[in-house]
Amino acid sequence: MLLCAVVILVPDKKRGPSKKTPAKEKPSNRMKVLMLLLIGILVLSYVAIFIVPQSNYVTPPSPSSFEPHPWMSLIPAGVEGFRFLNMTQLSKYPNLFLDPVLLSIAEIGFNISVSEVTYGLDMQTKNNTVVSIIAEDKAESDRIAMALEGSNLTTAVYNNVTLYRLNIGPITNQGGAWICVYNQSVILSEGDILALEAIESVIDAPSNPFFSDDTFKVGYLTASLGEEQFAFSFFKSGDNTLKVDWEMRSATNSSGIMVRYLLYFPVSSDVDLKYQDVITSVLAKAGSVHKSDNVIFGDFSYSSSDIRAVLMGI
Repeated sequence: MLLCAVVILVPDKKRGPSKKTPAKEKPSNRMKVLMLLLIGILVLSYVAIFIVPQSNYVTPPSPSSFEPHPWMSLIPAGVEGFRFLNMTQLSKYPNLFLDPVLLSIAEIGFNISVSEVTYGLDMQTKNNTVVSIIAEDKAESDRIAMALEGSNLTTAVYNNVTLYRLNIGPITNQGGAWICVYNQSVILSEGDILALEAIESVIDAPSNPFFSDDTFKVGYLTASLGEEQFAFSFFKSGDNTLKVDWEMRSATNSSGIMVRYLLYFPVSSDVDLKYQDVITSVLAKAGSVHKSDNVIFGDFSYSSSDIRAVLMGI
């Protein structure tokens, strides 16, 4: 909004000297102008405080423009959180991975190398169990499937998918775990019954996916940074004074690293009520902050050398 104040000064008509001295001198024209300017400044200050913040409003995208990616089909509805890593994009960062082996499964004598992985996906299911998904090309996923089939591990079958019981969890090197190959991906969860149920929920995910919800579609479209993003995450916020229900973050390499941090408010009026608190406590270092109907989001810039720190925060 642009407010303009135009003051036109009209010269007084020439008059002779007054013969009477008024009891009280009226303000001069110059004083009037100064008063008008002062009022204008106060009005503009009011506008800056109450009107200008609206200029960062972003119209929310339509959920109909959402196009799911393959990795999204493995996320079941009701998850507490997940993190997606685009390993193809991350492999462009030299020396990011200190160990070429991403996962070693000693019981079948099988290693999964970083170079073989297209993406990784970690999630916390609604039973609070962590599931790790490692996607590979078909040749590599077939190799590990054959290694599992040739083992003498205990098995279970769910929806025509065979799951194998590991005696030692390959991530923590303790307890047990369940593992299977599904949709060209290795799906692993450490634990016992809950781990088995968590993997079963992933197998069932295509029939009830997380991104079937229009609210999450709009959130993703707003938070994501395009095809070249190397990380994306979602997690529920839990009880908090900001009244944020859930958050999404995205990171991409664009002349350095850009991170977008989005916070969702189930009550749209809280976007304005909590706007300044969010900036102060969460987005203080953001290069820019925007808001939409139910969200506030900020964009952060980092050097490419900060890649590890960025990944830890996604």
